[in-house]
Amino acid sequence: FSQLPGQAHECDLAYVRAPPDEDDRQFAKNALLEDIDNQECIIKVEYRQNNSEHVSLYRAITKENLVKTLVDQGLIVVIQGRGNRQLRLTPLYDELLQAQAKAKSSRIGLWQYSDQIEDDATEFGFSGRK
Repeated sequence: FSQLPGQAHECDLAYVRAPPDEDDRQFAKNALLEDIDNQECIIKVEYRQNNSEHVSLYRAITKENLVKTLVDQGLIVVIQGRGNRQLRLTPLYDELLQAQAKAKSSRIGLWQYSDQIEDDATEFGFSGRK
């Protein structure tokens, strides 16, 4: 077994980020685990950035995009392009943006009380940089 290289590696979900609140992150994680429900899934590498693979996750049987499901439920946040053309030009990114807009307008999940998830007003000390 010492000659067999590691078979698993860490990757990130493509085009999305976890919510800033710890409880919301835990809720999103649990929802993803429930969606997977010990079923066979397929991952597709969407892009590589900073030596990390960013993937989309699909159910093997139904081909349902589990990342889009979480965005539909308002549990995770679609990242903004910030000048990265690769993010803006993919159909999956556009789908995720549309799903997030629908979740916001329906006031689902993170968007229940507002279309803002952080105190990003300048009076709260938000400078726009992280």
